[in-house]
Amino acid sequence: MKKIFGIGVVSLVSLFRLEAADLRLEAAALGGTTSGQLQVSLTSATEIVTGLQFDLEYDASRFEVEVFRGRSAELAEKVVRTAAPQMNRMRVLIVGMNQSVITNGVVALIRATPIGNESSRVKNPVRIVAMAATDRAGNPVEVVSRNAADPSNSDATK
Repeated sequence: MKKIFGIGVVSLVSLFRLEAADLRLEAAALGGTTSGQLQVSLTSATEIVTGLQFDLEYDASRFEVEVFRGRSAELAEKVVRTAAPQMNRMRVLIVGMNQSVITNGVVALIRATPIGNESSRVKNPVRIVAMAATDRAGNPVEVVSRNAADPSNSDATK
């Protein structure tokens, strides 16, 4: 009986996790003198997302980071705004003065440029942390981040 109950609980937990919006940062190895571009993608099977906020963690002594609007954000007529709340962290807002839904796809492009003569390559120099999402009414939407640096580890917020 315990095994059946345990499988049922795991299945229910898995089912509810599928409803969360998924924010994924792709893998990359950056370094040398060349900039690299990373994509942040949103996938949501059931949640309606109209606004996103997340922080990027990176080593600011080794990389300069810029964020640009991705195609899904562009189609929803959203803008990208960034701020640096602390060293090695950039806050990213993808928002608009509308209730347009951000559809599945690339929401942001991140350009990471090595500073100085960085000769060694760094695998996955940028991570998504501290994310949030909202629906049309401004209510929180559960969002899970998946960083390429550790695909088995995800952070969730509601």
